[in-house]
Amino acid sequence: MRLINTKTLELEEFMDSQMPNYAILSHTWSTNEVSFQEMQGLSSEERAALTSNSDTEVAAQTTPSTGYAKIKYTCQRARRAYMKYVWVDTCCIDKTSSAELSEAINSMMRWYENSEVCYAYLADVPLGVDLESKESAFAKCRWLTRGWTLQELLAPKRLFFLASDWSHLCSRERVSILIGNITGVPLSLLGPREPDSYSAACDYSLKAALNKFSIAKRMSWASRRMTSRKEDTAYCLLGVFGINMPLLYGEGEGAFLRLQEEIIKHSHDQSIFAWHADFSEESLNLSLHSPPRTEDFGAWEISSTLGFLASSPDYFADGGDIISCSISRSTPSFLITNKGLSMNVPLFGGSRGRGLFSLTARSTEI
Repeated sequence: MRLINTKTLELEEFMDSQMPNYAILSHTWSTNEVSFQEMQGLSSEERAALTSNSDTEVAAQTTPSTGYAKIKYTCQRARRAYMKYVWVDTCCIDKTSSAELSEAINSMMRWYENSEVCYAYLADVPLGVDLESKESAFAKCRWLTRGWTLQELLAPKRLFFLASDWSHLCSRERVSILIGNITGVPLSLLGPREPDSYSAACDYSLKAALNKFSIAKRMSWASRRMTSRKEDTAYCLLGVFGINMPLLYGEGEGAFLRLQEEIIKHSHDQSIFAWHADFSEESLNLSLHSPPRTEDFGAWEISSTLGFLASSPDYFADGGDIISCSISRSTPSFLITNKGLSMNVPLFGGSRGRGLFSLTARSTEI
């Protein structure tokens, strides 16, 4: 892992066994972020300006939200908290290396979880904003709508929101109810976390906390968020589901199908099939995993372009109240084969191989 030394602005690399304490930045990208190569190419004068506690600006640093300003003020915040190192995704990853980018994205959730503190910079939220209203700039900020920031909301032990001028706004706990109402994320994942909760001697872990919620419910959190690239709809959820898989930019919606296939390999939670779509929409196209057309399937008519897996988290928008359950002592297993989905379940009614089956998942409203 590559970290920025907050005193020298030099990039330093560490193995997991030698990892120092570090702060981490969460933000939404703009068009003028600082790359790894640009960070490496900073002159001594530019580094001195960026490490200064004054507001002296360097070339290309014109507003508090520009890339260089983000590095300057993140390091400044960390130094005030006696942190020697920070991690900023824009310049601590060499994105020209596909192998390094893949490793970083697969490790992202863990890196945020292992940080001492996370600073979430909200470029569109002024100081003094109303932190109670769902109509406020905070409630409508871009940070709460992006796919990548879901794991950055969930993972850190401590998270503080910063206003557009880099002033302290509040802690995650302070606005947990408002964030929960906006994002659908349960309060148990947004509330206070004692430092001891993350010690090796304690049974609590973020993974265990997330696994208390069904796959459908976790997908519903993502349904409220957007990414710039279709593939990132899946890649930004790897940590939320504890999945590792290679990145294949260019595969489009195939990335989300692969994510679901990987989840199925590691989980028996059938709520992954508890998604809803308007079957009349021509936009639904899951040419992979497509069952034969069934002309008479009760209230459900499954078209030849629709399979058991959703093409987007959007189809889990109504899954916030879905819980996983078992209707018998042994939950039936299921897997993806070269012929499609294989599952041993009891069928109800039907004939000639057709029928209905019940998922071991239900709505809390029932």
